[in-house]
Amino acid sequence: MPLVRSYNTDEEEAARVTTWLGVKHQPGSPWRSMAVLARTNAQLELVAGYLEAADIPYERRGPEHSPASDLFMTPDATPRRIDEDQIDAVALSTIHRSKGLEFQHVAAIGWAEGQLPNFNATSAAALAEEQRLAYVALSRAEDSILITWSRGRNDPRYPDRSPSRYLAPIERVIAEIEQRNAPLTGEARKARLAAIRRELEEAPTTITLPTSGNSGPA
Repeated sequence: MPLVRSYNTDEEEAARVTTWLGVKHQPGSPWRSMAVLARTNAQLELVAGYLEAADIPYERRGPEHSPASDLFMTPDATPRRIDEDQIDAVALSTIHRSKGLEFQHVAAIGWAEGQLPNFNATSAAALAEEQRLAYVALSRAEDSILITWSRGRNDPRYPDRSPSRYLAPIERVIAEIEQRNAPLTGEARKARLAAIRRELEEAPTTITLPTSGNSGPA
């Protein structure tokens, strides 16, 4: 089940993502099985600082890491796949460069309006591409995914951000699944127990028991 979390500042978002990665680091889940995905390289810089402070190794993915390098994919930009020869480090990657890659645990950060979709996406075609990127981010995780966004309260450029338009459908599906899997309480629980009793009362009472010779109905 995806986890969706919101934070007041970008720093809080980066700190909580770092903590989540630390919890996921267990036997069978090395650092190289994890990734932090963002719309732009600039968003990954803050996370890198918190990972360094926590002594968590990380590796930047892609041949070029300027803040806007991920906004355009060159034809020869080929994503690298995880293999045993890679260093044991958390992958920091833009969503663009994560295409074709899979990780056990993925933190998809920056799911706020202006970030995903990016504020530069104004046409229908550009917004459609942003939606495809959101799908790419969601489909990189094999075991668990953390989706985060920040209100940017301390960002003078874009304060009081709102959640990405792509989050509402995700949260709606999560709520439906949780409701469906929630334990029954109150009248619903009583009705379910009554139905089970009726099924037991209506079940056949003939039981076949094994004997030393042959078996027959008891």
